[in-house]
Amino acid sequence: MAYRNGEVPLHKLIHVQNNIWLPAGTLARWNWAVQQGVKKYGVRLRITGQNSTGKYTWNGYRPLSAQKLYRNAFGQLAAVPGWSSHGGWYHNQEVFAIDVDNWAEMGWARFAALMRLAGLRVDFVSPREQWHVGDFNNPWVIPAFASSGSGSHLNPKPAPKPAPKPDESEEDDMEPSYVYNRAPYDRVYVIHPITGKKRPLSKAEWEAAKLNGAKAWDATKAQVDEIKNA
Repeated sequence: MAYRNGEVPLHKLIHVQNNIWLPAGTLARWNWAVQQGVKKYGVRLRITGQNSTGKYTWNGYRPLSAQKLYRNAFGQLAAVPGWSSHGGWYHNQEVFAIDVDNWAEMGWARFAALMRLAGLRVDFVSPREQWHVGDFNNPWVIPAFASSGSGSHLNPKPAPKPAPKPDESEEDDMEPSYVYNRAPYDRVYVIHPITGKKRPLSKAEWEAAKLNGAKAWDATKAQVDEIKNA
């Protein structure tokens, strides 16, 4: 059952921490992404406000009362109450959003690729908010790839976190990401760092990318199919 924006009863949601509440499906996708971020890059993603208290920590689901609070405090930087993508109903469909506190520790290209593999959408609000991700799937259904909570079917190869460089964030924004679909295709795709769309690579292209240190996420067919083709 869908609810009006900001009117989802909290008892229908799962309490994560402090004022952070999410439906089961969205939370499962998020938890899967957190686990994979640790395994792949040694970065544990956090929801903004997860480790703090206060009035402005409604950064998962945001009830109407909190939307009004944000609008009064932040003006046009916050959504009009009843229209927030955090409210559970957005653009005529169920949507739940999350604000990610430390996405920059992973770098934009890596973060965006990981969110897409989890089935979460980035870059859907204007002005751009790189920390803002949305679940446009059925938020109440836990996806099969996240149901075990382990993500073991992906078997990502851990990569050492590179030493920080002065211009690391700028370079990382333009770094392409790679996805390997083992079955049934046995195919590698490159994800464009700006558009987020995928393109299949030839064997020669992938061999060349590996020589430059490229590593790929192992992904299921369902996860790959959620990413649009270039």
